Amino acid sequence: MAFGFPAKYSETVEYPGATRDAVRNAAAYAFDILGWEYVESSSGDFVVRTGINLNSWGERFTVSLLEPGCVMVESRCLFFQVFDWGNNKRSVERFLAHFEGRLTRNILEPKPEPEHFDANGRTPVGRIIGDVE
Repeated sequence: MAFGFPAKYSETVEYPGATRDAVRNAAAYAFDILGWEYVESSSGDFVVRTGINLNSWGERFTVSLLEPGCVMVESRCLFFQVFDWGNNKRSVERFLAHFEGRLTRNILEPKPEPEHFDANGRTPVGRIIGDVE
């Protein structure tokens, strides 16, 4: 449970080898899975405002791309809330679970470039047909 004015929780994580585009795509994916509507700023940061619930008057959730492969995630209570009852930390952990899963799949299993034409200008179907004849 965080105590502060306003209550907040942040975490900075590094993902060596992650490109800025891969991080942006993973963040957008995590927001979509969580059902959070986000806005991307001109600097590449993402901002979400969550609604009021039993534990909070709402949160301002920010994902900042500090440099390639380095991400800061922060959840901060709105208004004058001193205790967050662990809500900010749970929000960050939920986001990072989806974010890291997507980012890891993109880094470890990148989609290979499709092979369209070979040196003779044949398509994959043309190569198969040519091999059969």
